[in-house]
Amino acid sequence: MSRKRYRYILPDVDFNYDRPISQFDLLAKNVFSRFNELACCVRICIPDDLVLEKRTYDYYSRTDDPRTLNELGCDVMVKIDGKWVIRNDLKDARLDNLSTVLLRKERLLYTNGLGYVTKGRFQEHHKRKETQTRAALREGRLPDDRPNWYAVVWDNNDDIGYNMFQEECVAMDIYNYMCSNCNVTNLRLIRPADHTKSSKEE
Repeated sequence: MSRKRYRYILPDVDFNYDRPISQFDLLAKNVFSRFNELACCVRICIPDDLVLEKRTYDYYSRTDDPRTLNELGCDVMVKIDGKWVIRNDLKDARLDNLSTVLLRKERLLYTNGLGYVTKGRFQEHHKRKETQTRAALREGRLPDDRPNWYAVVWDNNDDIGYNMFQEECVAMDIYNYMCSNCNVTNLRLIRPADHTKSSKEE
C-alpha cells in the first residue's frame, strides 16, 4: 500500500469544498511548515492518479484534475497551542474568519507562532515576547521574530520606549519627526539586516 500524499490549501474568503482542486494553489508539508504565522489550513489527500505540477517561480503546485476537495477527501486543520489538530467540526465555519468563531465558541485567541490559545496562555506569550523584544532593542538589535522591521528607540527612565514599523519610509518619518519635535534621550533608529543604527543623543 502506497504512502498517503497530502497537500495544503490556505483558505480565502471564497473558499468552498465543492470547488475543484484545479482552482487552488497547493503547498507541500515541508514548505507549509515554514509559515510560522499560519493557524488554519485545509489538508487534501492526493491519490496516486492525481498529477501535480510544481511551479518554478514560487512554492506552489497545481493540477488540472477536475475532482472537488470533497471528492478527494479533506480535513480542516487548526493550530492550537502550537500543535496542528484536525477540526472537521469547523467545516461549516468561514475559515477566513476563524478568529471570531473560535473566540466566540471556545474563548481562544490568536497569537503568532502558537495559533489559537487560551486567554491566560495568550497573556503569558505576549509578556514573554515583550520581554524578549525590549532585551533585544536595549542591545541595539532587532527581535528574532521581527528581523526585517525597523525600530525607533529612546531611553525612558530606567527602561526604553520604542515603536516598530515594517516600512522604512514610515520609520524614517517618525524618527525624523521625533528628532525635531520630541525631547527624548538617546533616540536611535535600528535597521534590519545588519542592524545598523542612526542615533541622536540628547
